[in-house]
Amino acid sequence: MSTVVPNELSIKAEFLPSLEHVKRITSHKPKEGVIHPSSKTLILAINFQGGVLILSDKRVVDWGYQLQSDNTRKIKAITKFSVLGASGASAMCDFYIECLQKATTRFERRYKAWLSPDGQANYLKNLIELVTEEMDFLSYAEPLLVAYDNLSERGRIFYFQPESPLAAYLNEEDKFGGTGCGYMQLKAFLIHEVKKKTPLNLGDALSISMMAYALAGMTSIGVTDIRIELPHIAIITKNGVQFVKEKMMMTYFQKIDKILFSGELMREVEAEDDL
Repeated sequence: MSTVVPNELSIKAEFLPSLEHVKRITSHKPKEGVIHPSSKTLILAINFQGGVLILSDKRVVDWGYQLQSDNTRKIKAITKFSVLGASGASAMCDFYIECLQKATTRFERRYKAWLSPDGQANYLKNLIELVTEEMDFLSYAEPLLVAYDNLSERGRIFYFQPESPLAAYLNEEDKFGGTGCGYMQLKAFLIHEVKKKTPLNLGDALSISMMAYALAGMTSIGVTDIRIELPHIAIITKNGVQFVKEKMMMTYFQKIDKILFSGELMREVEAEDDL
């Protein structure tokens, strides 16, 4: 007798692992009277012809805003064709990643099929709503899920945000999307570059994402400086998830180095933003 795959949209969200560990970690309050280093997450995704790219910075601080690491992996593979990252409380970011990894693995083992991008997005939305019943608002995280859809043969970008207890906002971005304060600072730049180069190929997506990362570090908003650490970048196509090696990233960084540090690019973006 063949196993019937259930309606993916009805899959029940569960805490895998327990939420208690996250509650303990995020219960600490920031230290008073201490000058803290800035920390602003940058996670962005760009659709290109044949797939989707996701980039993240590497900086993490603790709840006292003390620098913990400039080499943390914030984006991780969920399935062969999807990657998840998140901004916000780092323990909650890791919690969402681990929960979705375990849920998709269990689904695949039981039904011998991948949980689709829409199924993953809906599961994560349900999980976020479940978390809002248990956690303080300051402990929230805002995930970004990217995937290659083998049915429509294109990249998919899903953005989530807790809105209130029992409610989470889910939106699918068409050309690019992101999460974190670092991303919000770069929207004008991304609109400018994506519009200028559409339709994008993989090389365009790599160049734009690397420039965005470098600009974020230069504007002192807390994202890791590109001269300290290169970002993490994953590319997802019909062949699956592939993390970009630093050697390739250095090639692109060297190409954009003069443009970035001359200040020409930001002046051009700011001029267009004022129109």
